[in-house]
Amino acid sequence: TDGNFCIENKCYCTDGFGAVGSACPQDGALWCASCFRGFGLVQDLEQKERVCVQNSCRCMNGTASVGASCGQDKAMVCSECDPGFHLDANLTCQENTCSCPEGIAATGVNCTKHAAVN
Repeated sequence: TDGNFCIENKCYCTDGFGAVGSACPQDGALWCASCFRGFGLVQDLEQKERVCVQNSCRCMNGTASVGASCGQDKAMVCSECDPGFHLDANLTCQENTCSCPEGIAATGVNCTKHAAVN
């Protein structure tokens, strides 16, 4: 209290917005109400904290997206693909497949550009 007035609790938060009022368990505590884009809320009951942690996606045959380019933690979202793979419309890595009108089409690392004629 400040004289005859109560002062609302204000928590702080890195990578998000700190809780205020009754949502903040203790004035000055690390307690997030919501997170910036690319981060998700994680509550640590031992430390009595609720923090924002950077989202980390998963990716097969490439590099997983993190942060703002990963909208939901552990989602299958790639930022780039390994050689022989290309990024599809769903941001997953698919094996390259070339076309060959007069033979057998190359695939994977033997097809350096998806849908190319070899």
